[in-house]
Parts: sequence; structure tokens; C-alpha cells
Amino acid sequence: MALTDLNPSNDNHWTEDGLPRLDVARQLTSNPKLTRADLKGITRSNPPAPKQRVDHAHAISVAALAVQSQIQTVAELKARYKQANRVLADVHQEIARRSAPPSVEDSIREHLRRAAEHATTGNVVEPVAHVYRCKLDEVMAGAPRRGGRDVTGNVRRVRGIR
Repeated sequence: MALTDLNPSNDNHWTEDGLPRLDVARQLTSNPKLTRADLKGITRSNPPAPKQRVDHAHAISVAALAVQSQIQTVAELKARYKQANRVLADVHQEIARRSAPPSVEDSIREHLRRAAEHATTGNVVEPVAHVYRCKLDEVMAGAPRRGGRDVTGNVRRVRGIR
């Protein structure tokens, strides 16, 4: 028991001045050394507030229901997200179907048009002759490449240095 069991309507718990009786307070608290100073601030018009009892099972079940509700909301949002992605994929597929890639002829025409446009604006680079720094560079530049053909037309294999 505690001081919260002091009943404001029970005259046996209070003195004429509205203070709690020491013998009742000592009995409720099981503390025989309780003094008037320990009861400071407690009056009949202002008794100590009783502790609220918490039904933990009910609180847990309410929290579990809230969690289940949130899980269900997340699942619904995921389903809506997947549906929106399906619609978006269908739209992309339809756009790709309706806008076919240009044909080879169209690509050639576009290339020729751009080349002519560059030629009219003078945006063409003249070929530059290579300047070799040494004789070996010149010989290597003229030599057939790996797997290239020699003067007779045969494929010449180049082997690595061992």
C-alpha cells in the first residue's frame, strides 16, 4: 500500500487541519519512522495522485494491431508501385514500337547532309602527312599489321619475341 490509498472522503485518514494522519500514513506505507516532514505538500484537497494501472496485454495488442495496419499499408503501396511500373514499361514499349530506328538509307542521307554542311562552312580538316621521328618508326608504319597480307597476298603471321 502507499499514500495514494489515502481517501479524501474518509474522515479517519485526515486531521482537522486537512493533513494526513501520521498513524494511517505509517500503516499505509509500512514505514514506522515516517514524519510530518515526509508528508509535506499532501493535504485533503490535494491528495497524492493514484498510480494509473496499465493493462500491458491490452497495450501490446493495440500496438500489434497498429503494426499490422502499417504492414498492410506498405503492402498496398508496394502493389500500387508495381502497377505504376508496369504501366510505365508499357508506355516505353509503345514509344519504342512507334518510333522505329532510322533505316540504313536514312542514316546515309543524314551523313551526306552533315558532311555537305561541314564542307560549306569550312569545318573540314585537311589530311596531314606523318612526320616520322626516326627510320624505325617509318619502317614500322609501312610494315603490314599483325595478320596482314604480304606482297603475294598471303596472310603473314607475326610471332611474338621469345
